[in-house]
Amino acid sequence: MIGYDKFAINHQLLMDLTMEEVSGGAGDYIFDRARPHHSCLLHGATVGWTLLPSGLYVMDFTSGSPDWIDCPQADTVDLDFTAENFSVGAWINLDSLAANRSIMCRGLLDTDGWHSQVLMNGSIVFFTNQAAANQYSQSQAGLIVIGYSYLVGFSRREGSVRTFINGIDVTEIAGTHLDPLTAARELHIGIYDNEAGSPWEGQMWRPRIWSRYIEQWEWLELFNMERHWFNI
Repeated sequence: MIGYDKFAINHQLLMDLTMEEVSGGAGDYIFDRARPHHSCLLHGATVGWTLLPSGLYVMDFTSGSPDWIDCPQADTVDLDFTAENFSVGAWINLDSLAANRSIMCRGLLDTDGWHSQVLMNGSIVFFTNQAAANQYSQSQAGLIVIGYSYLVGFSRREGSVRTFINGIDVTEIAGTHLDPLTAARELHIGIYDNEAGSPWEGQMWRPRIWSRYIEQWEWLELFNMERHWFNI
């Protein structure tokens, strides 16, 4: 069997939250398989699990609580990207688009850091932020529909960010991205930095972050490797 670290897609993988359901309390539900092993915690009274027909358990968030995952600032310094290339992605399935939905966030709009969202119009968007400024790259509207599973991804190389859905480059608005301003913040998954805005409503599985640019063919390879879990 090929070892985890020998899969090419796992090279320079900084975070890989497998979201495994095990006994022993909220913190035990999340394990970072990537080598840095970031310490993450669940928040919210209604976070639960959904068993897919494939036998895979995925985490289910409720926006009204809200539910989210966070990782301490001190434990995510390696995710404080500025000039580096980096990529982020996750499997998602939304129950509602009545509000914007935060995928991953380690920053604050027009202040510092970076964040990714699904917008109410069914597009995916990635922001880089500086003092009183931001840049964004976005897919066309209507590509994300409630009740369907998607692998969404964002890849940053220098001033360019590309957006991907199921291994396809869907970038419609390609911003000219400045380096994010360094951010002394927690990493949030499923909610915005203030732990109130853009709460996730629906399922999420295996959020991942790389310290390199993930090419389009790699996103497609990853989608083809994992799509069977979601009956796609």
